[in-house]
Amino acid sequence: AAKEEGEQAAGAVPHKLDRHAVTQVECGSCNLRQPVAQVCTNKSCGISFGNYFCRICNFFDDDLEKEPFHCIGCGICRVGGRDKFFHCDTCGCCYAVELRNNHRCIQGSMHQNCPVCQENLFNSTSECRVLRCGHTMHRDCLRALVSKAHLARCPLCAVSITDSMAAWAQMDADIARSIMPEEYRDQSVAVLCNDCHATGTTAFHVLGLKCLACGSYNTRRT
Repeated sequence: AAKEEGEQAAGAVPHKLDRHAVTQVECGSCNLRQPVAQVCTNKSCGISFGNYFCRICNFFDDDLEKEPFHCIGCGICRVGGRDKFFHCDTCGCCYAVELRNNHRCIQGSMHQNCPVCQENLFNSTSECRVLRCGHTMHRDCLRALVSKAHLARCPLCAVSITDSMAAWAQMDADIARSIMPEEYRDQSVAVLCNDCHATGTTAFHVLGLKCLACGSYNTRRT
């Protein structure tokens, strides 16, 4: 193992290590201080500092099962396998290859905190998901949000997270069975649709206000 110059010693005050500024490492076996490399330059030692070594990040790792790789676009090393990810220049991060040409781009969408747990998304090792609106969050946070919410909406822009056409059809049926009192029956209200962003007027009902442009009940009064 190698001890990087500037590495925190036991009991020291916590600090961040600028790996790009590291110029030397100290072999933990023979204690030779030397330029950063994957293998100790001491010929009588020759120990490997890590099965994976990134010369750009000065990063070592022994666990190749994590499939570490360096992304030039992100400027850091990531895990999961280079062949399983691609870098989106607009979003500014690596996504699973399934999302290539299959996601809505938002400038720098990954350079923010997860709207659920508030962990920084760019540096996170947890799998992330891109919502229909283009915003991003951790996969596990998304699952928790969808499982607990009656109507799962993006915490940032309120767009529906899932395809809710079946829910809207059920709402149509519920409203048809629930006749409003006569004094409210012909009342209309102005609404903004959170899904298609259309504005207009719709029939007032206590169960929900329907967007006449797209059929969504994910609306708010204006």
